[in-house]
Amino acid sequence: MEITVRRGWTALIDVRVIAAAAAAAIRVIGSLAAGLLALAAVRIAAASVGRWPRGLAALGRCGAGLATRAGRVAAVLTAARARRRVPAYRAATRGLRPWRSALAAGRLEGYLAALPVLDKASYIDVFDVAARCPGGRLPRRGVEVDESAGSSGRPSQWVRSRAELDQVERGLAVQAGYLLRARGHDRIVILNCFSMGAWATGQSVTGALRRLGVTKSCGPDADKALAALELLGPDACYVVCGYPPFLGALLDAASSRGLDLSGYELWGFVGGEAMSEVLRARMERTFTRVLSAYGASDLDIGVAGETEFAVAVRQAAAMNPEFAHALFGDTGRLPMVFQYDPSTYFVQTVAGTNGAELVVTVTRRLLSPRIRYAVHDAGGTLSYRTVLAAARAHGVTLPAQGAVRLPLLYVAGRADSTLSHMGANLYPEDVDAALGSLAERHPEFALGAFCLSLADAGDGTTTPVVHVEVGAAQARTDPQLRAVIRDALANWLVGHNGDWAAAAAEDARALAFAIHPAPPGTGVFEVNAGRIKRRYLLHSEGGRS
Repeated sequence: MEITVRRGWTALIDVRVIAAAAAAAIRVIGSLAAGLLALAAVRIAAASVGRWPRGLAALGRCGAGLATRAGRVAAVLTAARARRRVPAYRAATRGLRPWRSALAAGRLEGYLAALPVLDKASYIDVFDVAARCPGGRLPRRGVEVDESAGSSGRPSQWVRSRAELDQVERGLAVQAGYLLRARGHDRIVILNCFSMGAWATGQSVTGALRRLGVTKSCGPDADKALAALELLGPDACYVVCGYPPFLGALLDAASSRGLDLSGYELWGFVGGEAMSEVLRARMERTFTRVLSAYGASDLDIGVAGETEFAVAVRQAAAMNPEFAHALFGDTGRLPMVFQYDPSTYFVQTVAGTNGAELVVTVTRRLLSPRIRYAVHDAGGTLSYRTVLAAARAHGVTLPAQGAVRLPLLYVAGRADSTLSHMGANLYPEDVDAALGSLAERHPEFALGAFCLSLADAGDGTTTPVVHVEVGAAQARTDPQLRAVIRDALANWLVGHNGDWAAAAAEDARALAFAIHPAPPGTGVFEVNAGRIKRRYLLHSEGGRS
């Protein structure tokens, strides 16, 4: 009798286990089926109405939820396909059972959670380029090789198929057309001032925006860009594309030449590094609008872009610390804010060494797939509804009418691009904003680039060093210049960064920065002449990076 009872209980437990497993399988299969339907609908819409700016805007307003569901299943399918066809990814995920993990979790996300987070060190540097392609072969034709800017030390080589580049360029052209819908002139002239040659951004921007109008690929040469403005005259909408500092340099060069730009309709499309609101405000005294985009050679060009809604969110966060904290948490700085298409870029966050970091799966067909790939940018994602709810809770008014309702991506910069001192982090973005504000008040200093380092103070401690280009020779010899720059930086940090305010309250030496003025292009700034992006961080006071 006792044996029979025990067997009955065992059978009952077995039935419950089987029922729970079946229910989990049904949930996963149902999520997969719904996602496949969403993916089909999104791709049909993107291939039809999404090919025009107005259609893209309509999809952004109405299809965000569908796109998110589609992106989740597209990421799973992309990973499953890569595990079958790409030798490098198959080796990187050998021994894993992601479908078993999905069933155990009862959610499709369990599949992705079982896959490793990969980066340049663990994937790109480990496997050769052919192994990272389907079938373990690099096609004989239809392939382009480009380079990253080498910001992390040395340039890396990336391969892309002509088909995927065509997709990227078509997408960028449609997005640019949407952003330019409020322009005053029908005729569009694009001045591509990103670096040319083998660099990914320069080539892609030229390929994309030539679809919109007349294109001149100037590279980061202010004289060539101004020559185009003088040649073609003010009867056009000019789109100047480049890194944020270049647009400021362009305005300075125009002023030096006595060229009045007030009669020109100028738009700025920038990328490659963060842009402070101080710099945006300065440039928009001349430019109609300056908008930024987010991408990485490791991932894709144009992963996300600023919209009017995203800019409004960032500017409101800059003015309202409580609103900023509700959205971004304790980032310690004002992040860039973008919107993105979740059906093409499935973005997740993982714990990094300095907080949450972004990991991205590109769901388009890539010659070299990127799945749960990290460039180690700190940040996160927010749904459109989450942002609106936070805005209501903190009395913030955002331009909701006609806004694109896609999710938001916030990027607080590369996770390791900081200097730490007395418990506070010194970010290039904060220094840029402080010096930009100072330049507005003292244009006679002719402030230029800057970079940061730590110097040995001789007593076992370190001192943050701010190297600053000062164009005015008379200002460089002014004994008060260092104090003026130091005070401007200290006031900005205390007013905008809680960690620095706390550090300064505990010990005034926290703000005792060493300021090193230098003539433009000399000393630690010589290296910028041979780089695509400016260098902002030195690993030693001697300037070796």
